[in-house]
Amino acid sequence: PYIIRLEDNFRSNEEIVSLSGNFIKSNIKRIQKKLLPIKDKKETSDKQKIIYNRYPSAEREGFGIADIILDLQENKGYQSGDIAILVRGQKQIKAIREALLEKGIECCEHTTGDLGFTNFVKVLNAVNSMNNKNLMSAINFPNKVLGTVGYRKLCETHDWDNINYAVNFEQMCGLDEEFRNKEIFVNRYNLIKGLFNDKDRLSLQEIISILTNYYQNENYLINEEKITNIRLCEQVLEIAKKYSQECCETSSQCTLQGFIDYINYVLQDESETGIDTEKVNIMTCHRAKGLEFPVVFIPGVQVGVFPNDYFVRSEADLEQERRLFYVTMTRAIDYLYISCYDNPLYIPPNNIIKCSFIAELGNLGK
Repeated sequence: PYIIRLEDNFRSNEEIVSLSGNFIKSNIKRIQKKLLPIKDKKETSDKQKIIYNRYPSAEREGFGIADIILDLQENKGYQSGDIAILVRGQKQIKAIREALLEKGIECCEHTTGDLGFTNFVKVLNAVNSMNNKNLMSAINFPNKVLGTVGYRKLCETHDWDNINYAVNFEQMCGLDEEFRNKEIFVNRYNLIKGLFNDKDRLSLQEIISILTNYYQNENYLINEEKITNIRLCEQVLEIAKKYSQECCETSSQCTLQGFIDYINYVLQDESETGIDTEKVNIMTCHRAKGLEFPVVFIPGVQVGVFPNDYFVRSEADLEQERRLFYVTMTRAIDYLYISCYDNPLYIPPNNIIKCSFIAELGNLGK
Protein backbone atom coordinates (compact mmCIF):
# COMPACT_ATOMS: atom_id res chain seq x y z
CA PRO A 1 0.00 0.00 0.00
CA TYR A 2 1.03 3.59 -0.64
CA ILE A 3 1.91 5.52 2.54
CA ILE A 4 1.42 9.28 2.71
CA ARG A 5 3.86 10.79 5.18
CA LEU A 6 2.67 14.00 6.84
CA GLU A 7 6.06 15.60 7.42
CA ASP A 8 5.23 19.33 7.58
CA ASN A 9 4.90 20.72 11.11
CA PHE A 10 3.02 24.03 11.17
CA ARG A 11 2.98 24.37 14.98
CA SER A 12 6.36 24.24 16.70
CA ASN A 13 9.56 26.15 16.10
CA GLU A 14 12.63 24.55 14.53
CA GLU A 15 14.33 23.61 17.82
CA ILE A 16 11.28 21.81 19.19
CA VAL A 17 10.65 19.98 15.91
CA SER A 18 14.28 18.84 15.77
CA LEU A 19 14.43 17.68 19.39
CA SER A 20 11.13 15.78 19.27
CA GLY A 21 11.93 14.26 15.89
CA ASN A 22 15.27 12.91 17.08
CA PHE A 23 13.71 11.64 20.32
CA ILE A 24 10.99 9.55 18.66
CA LYS A 25 13.60 7.76 16.53
CA SER A 26 14.15 5.47 19.53
CA ASN A 27 10.81 3.84 18.69
CA ILE A 28 11.28 0.88 16.38
CA LYS A 29 7.61 0.60 15.38
CA ARG A 30 7.01 3.92 13.67
CA ILE A 31 6.55 5.37 10.22
CA GLN A 32 9.90 6.65 8.99
CA LYS A 33 9.64 10.36 8.22
CA LYS A 34 11.51 13.62 8.68
CA LEU A 35 9.56 16.42 10.30
CA LEU A 36 9.95 19.82 8.67
CA PRO A 37 9.20 23.02 10.63
CA ILE A 38 6.99 25.32 8.52
CA LYS A 39 6.01 27.82 11.24
CA ASP A 40 7.40 31.34 10.92
CA LYS A 41 10.05 32.01 13.54
CA LYS A 42 8.94 34.38 16.30
CA GLU A 43 11.22 37.35 16.74
CA THR A 44 12.74 37.05 20.22
CA SER A 45 16.14 37.79 21.71
CA ASP A 46 16.31 34.30 23.24
CA LYS A 47 18.44 31.79 21.37
CA GLN A 48 17.38 28.89 23.58
CA LYS A 49 13.73 27.84 23.16
CA ILE A 50 14.01 24.50 25.00
CA ILE A 51 14.99 24.80 28.65
CA TYR A 52 15.76 21.98 31.09
CA ASN A 53 15.66 22.45 34.87
CA ARG A 54 16.29 20.05 37.74
CA TYR A 55 14.81 20.74 41.18
CA PRO A 56 15.41 19.18 44.61
CA SER A 57 11.73 18.31 45.21
CA ALA A 58 8.30 18.33 43.60
CA GLU A 59 7.42 21.39 45.69
CA ARG A 60 10.47 23.30 44.46
CA GLU A 61 9.67 22.26 40.92
CA GLY A 62 6.24 23.86 41.32
CA PHE A 63 7.74 27.13 42.57
CA GLY A 64 10.38 27.05 39.84
CA ILE A 65 7.67 26.80 37.20
CA ALA A 66 5.75 29.64 38.88
CA ASP A 67 8.80 31.91 38.81
CA ILE A 68 9.37 31.23 35.11
CA ILE A 69 5.71 31.98 34.35
CA LEU A 70 5.97 35.34 36.13
CA ASP A 71 9.06 36.16 34.05
CA LEU A 72 7.30 35.16 30.83
CA GLN A 73 4.38 37.43 31.71
CA GLU A 74 6.41 40.40 32.90
CA ASN A 75 9.30 40.38 30.43
CA LYS A 76 8.19 38.47 27.34
CA GLY A 77 4.58 39.57 26.98
CA TYR A 78 2.90 36.18 27.35
CA GLN A 79 -0.58 35.95 28.86
CA SER A 80 -1.71 33.25 31.29
CA GLY A 81 -3.84 31.59 28.61
CA ASP A 82 -0.73 31.15 26.42
CA ILE A 83 0.80 28.79 28.97
CA ALA A 84 0.09 25.10 29.67
CA ILE A 85 1.56 22.71 32.22
CA LEU A 86 1.19 19.15 30.93
CA VAL A 87 1.57 16.40 33.52
CA ARG A 88 1.84 12.62 33.11
CA GLY A 89 -0.30 11.91 36.16
CA GLN A 90 -2.88 13.82 38.15
CA LYS A 91 -0.89 13.37 41.39
CA GLN A 92 1.62 15.92 40.06
CA ILE A 93 -0.98 18.67 39.97
CA LYS A 94 -1.25 19.47 43.69
CA ALA A 95 2.31 20.75 44.23
CA ILE A 96 2.19 22.79 41.03
CA ARG A 97 -1.24 24.27 41.75
CA GLU A 98 -0.27 25.29 45.29
CA ALA A 99 2.93 26.98 44.08
CA LEU A 100 1.09 28.92 41.36
CA LEU A 101 -1.61 30.10 43.75
CA GLU A 102 0.96 31.19 46.34
CA LYS A 103 2.65 33.27 43.65
CA GLY A 104 -0.68 34.83 42.66
CA ILE A 105 -0.96 32.98 39.32
CA GLU A 106 -4.49 31.90 38.42
CA CYS A 107 -4.74 28.41 36.95
CA CYS A 108 -7.38 26.08 35.60
CA GLU A 109 -7.17 22.29 36.01
CA HIS A 110 -8.43 19.88 33.39
CA THR A 111 -8.55 16.29 34.63
CA THR A 112 -9.98 13.14 33.13
CA GLY A 113 -13.10 12.77 35.22
CA ASP A 114 -13.10 12.74 39.02
CA LEU A 115 -9.89 11.19 40.36
CA GLY A 116 -11.77 9.29 43.09
CA PHE A 117 -14.18 7.74 40.60
CA THR A 118 -11.27 6.91 38.29
CA ASN A 119 -9.37 5.12 41.06
CA PHE A 120 -12.44 3.15 42.17
CA VAL A 121 -12.89 2.02 38.57
CA LYS A 122 -9.34 0.64 38.81
CA VAL A 123 -10.48 -1.41 41.83
CA LEU A 124 -13.34 -2.79 39.73
CA ASN A 125 -10.90 -3.53 36.91
CA ALA A 126 -8.67 -5.45 39.34
CA VAL A 127 -11.66 -7.46 40.55
CA ASN A 128 -12.60 -8.14 36.94
CA SER A 129 -9.20 -9.36 35.73
CA MET A 130 -6.53 -9.18 38.48
CA ASN A 131 -4.22 -7.56 35.93
CA ASN A 132 -0.99 -5.79 36.78
CA LYS A 133 -2.11 -2.46 35.37
CA ASN A 134 -4.73 -1.82 38.08
CA LEU A 135 -3.58 -3.85 41.10
CA MET A 136 -1.32 -1.21 42.66
CA SER A 137 -3.99 1.48 42.42
CA ALA A 138 -6.61 -0.96 43.74
CA ILE A 139 -4.53 -1.82 46.80
CA ASN A 140 -4.08 1.89 47.54
CA PHE A 141 -7.79 2.69 47.45
CA PRO A 142 -9.45 4.35 49.36
CA ASN A 143 -6.09 5.53 50.75
CA LYS A 144 -2.47 4.49 50.41
CA VAL A 145 -1.11 1.46 52.25
CA LEU A 146 1.79 0.49 49.96
CA GLY A 147 4.32 3.08 48.87
CA THR A 148 6.56 2.86 45.81
CA VAL A 149 9.80 2.99 47.81
CA GLY A 150 8.76 0.26 50.24
CA TYR A 151 7.49 -1.97 47.44
CA ARG A 152 10.69 -1.60 45.41
CA LYS A 153 12.82 -2.41 48.47
CA LEU A 154 10.89 -5.65 48.96
CA CYS A 155 11.37 -6.49 45.28
CA GLU A 156 15.11 -5.82 45.49
CA THR A 157 15.45 -7.86 48.71
CA HIS A 158 13.70 -10.90 47.25
CA ASP A 159 14.90 -10.42 43.64
CA TRP A 160 11.37 -10.01 42.28
CA ASP A 161 10.37 -8.41 39.00
CA ASN A 162 8.88 -5.17 40.33
CA ILE A 163 6.26 -4.82 37.58
CA ASN A 164 4.66 -8.24 38.17
CA TYR A 165 2.24 -7.10 40.88
CA ALA A 166 -0.07 -10.12 40.73
CA VAL A 167 2.73 -12.56 41.54
CA ASN A 168 4.55 -10.27 43.97
CA PHE A 169 1.44 -9.37 45.98
CA GLU A 170 0.69 -13.07 46.43
CA GLN A 171 4.22 -13.64 47.71
CA MET A 172 4.05 -10.59 49.98
CA CYS A 173 0.99 -12.03 51.69
CA GLY A 174 2.99 -15.15 52.57
CA LEU A 175 6.12 -13.41 53.87
CA ASP A 176 7.12 -14.11 57.46
CA GLU A 177 8.79 -10.72 57.70
CA GLU A 178 6.83 -7.60 58.54
CA PHE A 179 6.51 -4.58 56.29
CA ARG A 180 4.62 -1.33 56.71
CA ASN A 181 0.80 -1.74 56.80
CA LYS A 182 1.17 -5.47 56.10
CA GLU A 183 -2.10 -6.49 57.78
CA ILE A 184 -4.17 -3.93 55.85
CA PHE A 185 -2.36 -4.79 52.61
CA VAL A 186 -3.08 -8.52 53.05
CA ASN A 187 -6.74 -7.87 53.87
CA ARG A 188 -7.25 -5.64 50.83
CA TYR A 189 -5.46 -8.03 48.50
CA ASN A 190 -7.49 -11.01 49.75
CA LEU A 191 -10.68 -8.96 49.35
CA ILE A 192 -9.91 -8.20 45.69
CA LYS A 193 -8.69 -11.74 45.01
CA GLY A 194 -11.80 -13.25 46.66
CA LEU A 195 -14.14 -11.06 44.62
CA PHE A 196 -12.22 -11.98 41.47
CA ASN A 197 -12.75 -15.66 42.20
CA ASP A 198 -16.46 -15.14 42.98
CA LYS A 199 -17.33 -12.50 40.38
CA ASP A 200 -19.27 -14.92 38.16
CA ARG A 201 -21.72 -15.81 40.94
CA LEU A 202 -22.02 -12.32 42.46
CA SER A 203 -24.17 -9.58 41.01
CA LEU A 204 -22.70 -6.19 40.10
CA GLN A 205 -24.41 -4.57 43.09
CA GLU A 206 -23.15 -7.28 45.44
CA ILE A 207 -19.54 -6.74 44.33
CA ILE A 208 -19.70 -2.98 44.88
CA SER A 209 -21.60 -3.42 48.17
CA ILE A 210 -18.94 -5.81 49.52
CA LEU A 211 -16.17 -3.36 48.60
CA THR A 212 -18.02 -0.38 50.08
CA ASN A 213 -18.86 -2.19 53.32
CA TYR A 214 -15.27 -3.32 53.75
CA TYR A 215 -13.91 0.21 53.27
CA GLN A 216 -16.48 1.61 55.69
CA ASN A 217 -15.48 -0.87 58.41
CA GLU A 218 -11.74 -0.98 57.77
CA ASN A 219 -9.91 0.22 60.88
CA TYR A 220 -7.06 2.04 59.18
CA LEU A 221 -6.21 5.75 58.93
CA ILE A 222 -9.59 7.48 58.74
CA ASN A 223 -8.59 10.65 56.90
CA GLU A 224 -10.32 13.09 54.55
CA GLU A 225 -9.18 11.21 51.44
CA LYS A 226 -10.65 7.95 52.70
CA ILE A 227 -13.96 9.50 53.77
CA THR A 228 -14.33 11.23 50.39
CA ASN A 229 -13.55 8.05 48.45
CA ILE A 230 -15.99 5.96 50.52
CA ARG A 231 -18.71 8.46 49.66
CA LEU A 232 -17.79 8.03 46.01
CA CYS A 233 -18.17 4.25 46.41
CA GLU A 234 -21.69 4.84 47.72
CA GLN A 235 -22.43 7.02 44.68
CA VAL A 236 -21.08 4.34 42.33
CA LEU A 237 -23.33 1.81 44.06
CA GLU A 238 -26.35 3.99 43.26
CA ILE A 239 -25.18 4.28 39.64
CA ALA A 240 -24.80 0.48 39.53
CA LYS A 241 -28.39 0.03 40.74
CA LYS A 242 -29.69 2.26 37.94
CA TYR A 243 -27.42 0.54 35.41
CA SER A 244 -28.69 -2.89 36.51
CA GLN A 245 -32.27 -1.68 36.19
CA GLU A 246 -31.62 -0.36 32.68
CA CYS A 247 -30.04 -3.69 31.70
CA CYS A 248 -33.11 -5.51 33.04
CA GLU A 249 -35.50 -3.22 31.15
CA THR A 250 -33.59 -3.65 27.88
CA SER A 251 -32.94 -7.39 28.39
CA SER A 252 -29.20 -6.70 28.30
CA GLN A 253 -26.63 -8.73 30.24
CA CYS A 254 -25.48 -6.84 33.37
CA THR A 255 -21.77 -7.60 33.63
CA LEU A 256 -18.95 -6.06 35.61
CA GLN A 257 -17.02 -5.34 32.41
CA GLY A 258 -20.09 -3.70 30.88
CA PHE A 259 -20.47 -1.45 33.91
CA ILE A 260 -16.77 -0.52 33.85
CA ASP A 261 -17.10 0.48 30.19
CA TYR A 262 -20.22 2.49 31.04
CA ILE A 263 -18.51 4.36 33.91
CA ASN A 264 -15.44 5.11 31.78
CA TYR A 265 -17.68 6.53 29.08
CA VAL A 266 -19.49 8.75 31.59
CA LEU A 267 -16.19 10.00 33.08
CA GLN A 268 -14.77 10.76 29.64
CA ASP A 269 -17.92 12.60 28.62
CA GLU A 270 -17.90 14.73 31.77
CA SER A 271 -14.22 15.62 31.32
CA GLU A 272 -14.69 17.39 27.98
CA THR A 273 -14.17 20.99 29.08
CA GLY A 274 -12.91 23.99 27.15
CA ILE A 275 -9.52 25.61 27.53
CA ASP A 276 -9.44 28.67 29.78
CA THR A 277 -7.96 31.55 27.78
CA GLU A 278 -7.54 33.72 30.89
CA LYS A 279 -5.63 31.31 33.15
CA VAL A 280 -2.65 28.96 33.05
CA ASN A 281 -4.00 25.58 31.98
CA ILE A 282 -2.89 22.46 33.87
CA MET A 283 -3.85 19.14 32.32
CA THR A 284 -2.67 15.61 31.70
CA CYS A 285 -0.70 14.84 28.56
CA HIS A 286 -3.60 12.75 27.25
CA ARG A 287 -5.99 15.70 27.55
CA ALA A 288 -3.57 17.91 25.60
CA LYS A 289 -3.68 15.87 22.39
CA GLY A 290 -4.78 18.06 19.51
CA LEU A 291 -4.11 21.30 21.42
CA GLU A 292 -1.30 23.81 21.15
CA PHE A 293 0.14 26.51 23.40
CA PRO A 294 2.87 29.14 22.90
CA VAL A 295 4.56 27.95 26.12
CA VAL A 296 4.51 24.38 27.47
CA PHE A 297 5.94 22.99 30.70
CA ILE A 298 6.49 19.23 31.11
CA PRO A 299 7.37 18.54 34.78
CA GLY A 300 8.49 15.26 36.37
CA VAL A 301 10.46 13.87 33.43
CA GLN A 302 12.06 11.01 35.37
CA VAL A 303 11.48 7.26 35.54
CA GLY A 304 8.53 6.62 37.83
CA VAL A 305 6.67 9.72 36.68
CA PHE A 306 7.35 10.17 32.96
CA PRO A 307 7.84 7.49 31.79
CA ASN A 308 5.48 5.96 34.32
CA ASP A 309 6.99 2.53 34.93
CA TYR A 310 3.74 1.27 36.50
CA PHE A 311 2.32 1.11 32.97
CA VAL A 312 5.44 -0.20 31.23
CA ARG A 313 5.35 -3.98 31.16
CA SER A 314 6.70 -4.53 27.66
CA GLU A 315 8.67 -2.81 24.92
CA ALA A 316 5.35 -1.93 23.29
CA ASP A 317 4.26 -0.13 26.48
CA LEU A 318 7.55 1.77 26.57
CA GLU A 319 7.11 2.87 22.97
CA GLN A 320 3.60 4.07 23.85
CA GLU A 321 5.03 6.18 26.71
CA ARG A 322 7.64 7.56 24.32
CA ARG A 323 4.95 8.48 21.78
CA LEU A 324 3.00 10.26 24.51
CA PHE A 325 6.07 12.28 25.50
CA TYR A 326 6.70 13.12 21.86
CA VAL A 327 3.14 14.35 21.39
CA THR A 328 3.42 16.37 24.61
CA MET A 329 6.60 18.12 23.44
CA THR A 330 4.99 19.05 20.14
CA ARG A 331 2.14 20.90 21.87
CA ALA A 332 4.62 23.78 22.32
CA ILE A 333 4.81 26.58 19.77
CA ASP A 334 7.53 28.93 21.06
CA TYR A 335 9.00 27.67 24.34
CA LEU A 336 9.30 24.20 25.87
CA TYR A 337 10.34 23.77 29.51
CA ILE A 338 11.28 20.27 30.66
CA SER A 339 12.02 19.56 34.30
CA CYS A 340 12.43 16.88 36.96
CA TYR A 341 12.78 16.71 40.75
CA ASP A 342 14.78 13.49 41.11
CA ASN A 343 17.82 11.93 39.48
CA PRO A 344 16.82 12.14 35.80
CA LEU A 345 19.13 9.29 34.82
CA TYR A 346 18.19 6.79 37.56
CA ILE A 347 16.83 3.46 36.33
CA PRO A 348 15.29 1.06 38.90
CA PRO A 349 16.64 -2.53 38.83
CA ASN A 350 14.70 -5.28 37.02
CA ASN A 351 13.07 -2.66 34.82
CA ILE A 352 12.07 -2.80 31.16
CA ILE A 353 13.06 0.86 30.93
CA LYS A 354 16.79 0.93 30.28
CA CYS A 355 17.21 4.63 29.57
CA SER A 356 15.41 7.71 30.90
CA PHE A 357 13.75 10.17 28.53
CA ILE A 358 16.18 12.87 29.66
CA ALA A 359 19.07 10.63 28.58
CA GLU A 360 17.34 9.92 25.26
CA LEU A 361 17.06 13.66 24.64
CA GLY A 362 20.84 13.86 24.45
CA ASN A 363 22.59 17.03 25.63
CA LEU A 364 19.44 18.53 27.15
CA GLY A 365 20.02 17.21 30.68
CA LYS A 366 23.76 17.85 30.81
